[in-house]
Amino acid sequence: MDSEAEKVYTFRPYQESDIPFIQSSWGSSYYDGNSYKKLLTAAEFHQFHRPIREAFFLRGSTAVILCVSKEDQDLILGWIAVEKPRTSKCLVLHYIYVKHAFQGQGISHELMERALPEDIIIYTHVTEKARKIMRRPKIETKQYYFIPHVA
Repeated sequence: MDSEAEKVYTFRPYQESDIPFIQSSWGSSYYDGNSYKKLLTAAEFHQFHRPIREAFFLRGSTAVILCVSKEDQDLILGWIAVEKPRTSKCLVLHYIYVKHAFQGQGISHELMERALPEDIIIYTHVTEKARKIMRRPKIETKQYYFIPHVA
């Protein structure tokens, strides 16, 4: 992997101004990455899923780490949304997103390393592509449990 100095990106916490992009990319990529398109129109899906995304940002136990361009920190390359519920000892991974043009550069892996230090992770959203990624040996060192109703 490239050294930190050679990378064209860096990481930062989200800001209020990032929320529209996070919510839009979360909803669109989740809808596109599953079989929902066969069952629901995009409008029907978002009518159901938008309140879940909005509620995420209202809870005080959530965090989003962004991967951004070093040259323009407003240019978001990817992000990870996690939560540390007050009543749980494990982390909840809600979603990881990396723009298509930046996939395959290890960004999602770095986001997971930064945001998910625990060995037991609950996740609430999964796409077909994410299922394949989670089967990789580096990922399998942690225990992941799919619990969609936590969202």
